[in-house]
Amino acid sequence: MLAEPGWGPAGLAAHLGVTETEIHHALDTLVGLALIRESVEHPGALRPVDPQSALQSLLLRQQQDIQRQQQQMRESRLAFSRLVADVARQQPDTGSDLVETVIGLDKVHQRPVDMHHGPPTGGCTTSAEQSTTPSRPARISHRAAATASAACGRPSRARIA
Repeated sequence: MLAEPGWGPAGLAAHLGVTETEIHHALDTLVGLALIRESVEHPGALRPVDPQSALQSLLLRQQQDIQRQQQQMRESRLAFSRLVADVARQQPDTGSDLVETVIGLDKVHQRPVDMHHGPPTGGCTTSAEQSTTPSRPARISHRAAATASAACGRPSRARIA
């Protein structure tokens, strides 16, 4: 259409070796994409849109589609988060899956005391608490905390499932 604007649908069909019906379907698609439009000078005739303008229009439309998809993804994530939160609220809290990360031997030994009495005021200590070994992460379950509290001679408030 750019090279031979006077051909029209019949000329395009003959040149491309397709039917006029196929050309009309293709022209409808091009109109929908705003790549061609009806001529103001020759009503009923179609003319191509400036390629630079057409490209800008297509890119803008794609950008809007991407933004719409991103909005749908945000809404889906929010709905899924709400669903997960609703399910979590409906589940009984058994406490059996509670795990706390405690860093360093001193804190591992102090945690059961803190669970029972709050901040320490002295009492149950071990030689490991006074060690100069560098701190290493340790995982202590509430069951271990209860056991350590019992070893210090104090009852634990930790729930053991």
